[in-house]
Order: sequence, then C-alpha cells, then structure tokens
Amino acid sequence: MLIGDQCWMAQNLNVGVLILGTQTQTNNVIIEKYCQNDLTSNCDIYGGLYQWDEMMNYTTVQGTQGICPAGWHLPTDSEWCTLTLNIDATVNCNALMAATGTDIGTKMKSTTGWIQNGNGNNASGFNLLPGGFRWIDGGLLYSGYYGNLWSSTENCTTNVWYRGFAYDGPTVFRNEVCNYADKTEGLSVRCLKD
Repeated sequence: MLIGDQCWMAQNLNVGVLILGTQTQTNNVIIEKYCQNDLTSNCDIYGGLYQWDEMMNYTTVQGTQGICPAGWHLPTDSEWCTLTLNIDATVNCNALMAATGTDIGTKMKSTTGWIQNGNGNNASGFNLLPGGFRWIDGGLLYSGYYGNLWSSTENCTTNVWYRGFAYDGPTVFRNEVCNYADKTEGLSVRCLKD
C-alpha cells in the first residue's frame, strides 16, 4: 500500500515456524515466530510476533532486509517518522514515552479487532491490527488492546525504537523498548519496499 512515497506491506508480517511463547527465538537458520495463545490461527489474523534479533536476522544494520521478503526491508526510525507525518502532520517524531499526533491512531488502526470501541477508520489504508506482544517472561498478552511495531534502529546496544498504538487513544507512541523490557520482547513487524 502506498502512503506518500513509501510502499508498505498491507498487513503484519507472518512468516516462520511457530514456537511456544516460553521459548526464546534462536539463530538457527529457521525463522521462528510467536502467535497469541500459541495458536497458528492467531498469526493468520494478527501476524507473527518476533524478537528484535530474530526480526533483524541477527544483524544490527538498520534498514536491513532481515526476515522480510526480497525487495523489502525493515523500516528505520526515520522511515517510521516519514510514514506518521504523511498521515498526521501533528506527530512529534522526537517524542519519547509520550502519545503524539491528533488522529494518527484512528487513521492507521483497522476498523475491527480492537476492544472497547477502540477501532480506527483505516483512512490511511495501513490496516493495523492489535497483535499484542510477547513479554520477556514468555507471556503472550494483550491482543485486541495494543499494536506495537519494531523499527530496525537501535538507540544504543540495549535500546530499540518502536511505534505503539493502543485501543484507548487516537495517537501513536514512539518508545524505546528498554523502558518496558528488552529486545527479547516479541512485537509485530511491517516491511517497507526498497
């Protein structure tokens, strides 16, 4: 789907072999994914959840292909900024741990799937579904509540930027993963055309 000059995948990435949420994804030449409730059918709806290293295919080069198909790459923090500003010019791309934007969440979220009337209008075409996340203890949590998407940009060796959307607001969060956990959390992935 084209938003501004960027072509984004129209859904969360869903590649790899299901492993249990209690297991750690490993550098074993097999793409591994988590699915809510350890059910493949939930990955068919929300896409897979991936630890940062697994998503990056065990490199730290931002903008790498990672586990995306050929011709696609993992978005950088600045590419996320470009996307969000194309949808909502009030987004603050330098925000940290704060909600920003006026109605970006409404425009990016799907029209179904979010709890407590948290659905969006999908005016952007991004169709973000609330895949929840995998917590560092292996818990698979909050599908229906949150949609969190990795970037390929580290802030330092333990911090990674990601974008977060919630059922209870029309905004976006730009967060560093270490504020909650670390790179072993499992988040959703969207790929960007080269």
